[in-house]
Amino acid sequence: MPATKISSNKNTGLFIGVKSAVADVYKPTKAELDTLTNASDDTKWDGYDFKIDSSDTDEDRVLTDSSTTSTRGYENFGGSISFFPPLPTDLTSKARVVRQLVSTPHTELVLAQRDGYPASTAWAAGQVFNDYHVITDANNEQRGNKNRYYSINFRQKGGVGVNRIVPSAVATAVTIAGGSTVTVGASIQLKATYEGNDITVGANWVSSDETKAVVTPHGRVIGIAAGPVNISATYPGSAAGTPKSITVS
Repeated sequence: MPATKISSNKNTGLFIGVKSAVADVYKPTKAELDTLTNASDDTKWDGYDFKIDSSDTDEDRVLTDSSTTSTRGYENFGGSISFFPPLPTDLTSKARVVRQLVSTPHTELVLAQRDGYPASTAWAAGQVFNDYHVITDANNEQRGNKNRYYSINFRQKGGVGVNRIVPSAVATAVTIAGGSTVTVGASIQLKATYEGNDITVGANWVSSDETKAVVTPHGRVIGIAAGPVNISATYPGSAAGTPKSITVS
């Protein structure tokens, strides 16, 4: 995934569609993303207040918890986005389509925000984005000093897919690189790549035999007992790949 600072100038895209357009926000397909309306040309930067916040801390303890125990709450996202409206006589433009999508309160939608690519760029395999299951709330018509615009409050309705990767039309597998031997009590680092992105942190790592070796969520393999073991890695939307064979000695 991108690890360098990216300018937002013309490189942030907002895409909107009805919830039924995306079956699973955690692994949308390219075909599903292609059905979303690109609202970037009609979205007002000054008034873009949609974001992910840290989850709430929950201190509702059970009898067996210590006095300092706390847990994290659910995903927390939402906020307001302002749009420029279409002219009253404009019935077919993208601005009109966007308005029809977002203006009715209590409408379930999917928002996809993509950074690091020109806003007009078509969806392509390997692109990284966030997508959100939201519901529309208040619609506030406003007049600025030189223009008119309207603001929609989007509230959390379902899940959020953070740093999702657009899959190929035909699913591809995660590639694993790294050493093939580890001694008992020691560890080695593996690297996972998917659609050209480093997903070492973010992949779902699995050991075929945890009595021989365990693998951490960050792809570090720790030797437990002598013998062979296979380490696999997957990502939402990926195909099954070839496991990495490790010998523990």
